[in-house]
Amino acid sequence: MNFLRKGVLVSGGRFTGIFINMLAGVLLARALGPDGLGQFELFKSTQTILVTIVAFGMGNSSIYFLNNKKVPIEDIVSITLKFSLILSFLVLLIIPISIYFNPNYFGQVSILTIIFFTLGATGLLNSTTLRPILTAQLAVKKMIIVDLIPRIVLILFAILIYVLNFENADWAIFALGLGYALAFISLLYYFRDFIKFRKKFDWILFKRLMSYGLKLSASTLMVVLTSNITIIFLRVFQEDGFNNIGLYSRAVAISNMVAIIPTTIGPLLYSKWASVKIDILRQQSSMAIRVGMFSSLIAVAFIIFFSNFIIKILYGSEFLDSVSAVRILVPSVLFVTVYSVCNNILASKGEALKTLKIFIITFIIVTGSSALLIPIYGIKGAAVAILIGNLFTGISSFILCKNLYGLETKNSFFIKREDFVSIKKMLYK
Repeated sequence: MNFLRKGVLVSGGRFTGIFINMLAGVLLARALGPDGLGQFELFKSTQTILVTIVAFGMGNSSIYFLNNKKVPIEDIVSITLKFSLILSFLVLLIIPISIYFNPNYFGQVSILTIIFFTLGATGLLNSTTLRPILTAQLAVKKMIIVDLIPRIVLILFAILIYVLNFENADWAIFALGLGYALAFISLLYYFRDFIKFRKKFDWILFKRLMSYGLKLSASTLMVVLTSNITIIFLRVFQEDGFNNIGLYSRAVAISNMVAIIPTTIGPLLYSKWASVKIDILRQQSSMAIRVGMFSSLIAVAFIIFFSNFIIKILYGSEFLDSVSAVRILVPSVLFVTVYSVCNNILASKGEALKTLKIFIITFIIVTGSSALLIPIYGIKGAAVAILIGNLFTGISSFILCKNLYGLETKNSFFIKREDFVSIKKMLYK
């Protein structure tokens, strides 16, 4: 299978996963209502934050050492697995204690749900460290299977919850844990020939992996914290926290649907930027922004105009209170479009530190805005905080690329007739 076909297959798998998640979200929203869905989203947010922190970027670091430093895969798999298993014991202690002794924050769930959620968190942690090795191998089919397992488990349970009319979030949280546990088991099967527990632990290689991984994970951690801080504040500062989180999560879900457009078009337009000349880079990146902005603008206008209808059709009348947040949050996709292009430029040119600085400032802005606005305005305040953060990220990343690579403002935001011709050629090439 050539590289282009692998890329198409990966994109197809990614889109399938997004569609399954969207459908599961619809079913869970209709079955659980805002309160139940809010509790489920809080658990999912907690899992994501904790795993991102304790994974230390070891997975993505493995890609670099496998492909660039030519370290044997047996050494990488054995070290990363041993490290993540040790951290898993830490997770096994932290999560159950945190949930059991903080019912005012997490709500009431069964012991069995806590157990499976915790096992799922350890599964996600181990998958986070091992799954990137499949990327380094370009093992596309295995990557897609591992990515789809948690989503398939979730959609199956979502159907069960919807059909049987379960009204609490226990089974959804249970499914979240089970899916990631099964994904980890599949990775153990794929790497069974490379796992060498008896091999002496290479501390030198471990330190190199950890050092490089921390550099890579810093930006990811800032993005995750920025995306989830509003959920934490909604739970802490709002009396009806789960209800508000449930409503807000649907606004986020709809804005993410719109964000699919620039992230799908992007790879068609900016491949191999690391090796192209500056003038070609400037031309392709400007086109990527123009096309992404144009397509996103149409989608944003459609969502804003038909938001009442979309919310009611997808999630039911219980979620109509989220319409105001949708109309605030969806326009932020325009700035995400700009950022996504500029971030690819900066990453391809080894400017990760500059991107990290932008993310840190964005996190501070969103945190401060959330603390001020959420106690007063609830989900509308959360949406405004994210809008302000994305506005800063988009503008600052564009200014940075403009200064470094000469992107022209007037040439980057208005669609041209030749853009449609270029896209057509790329699609039918």
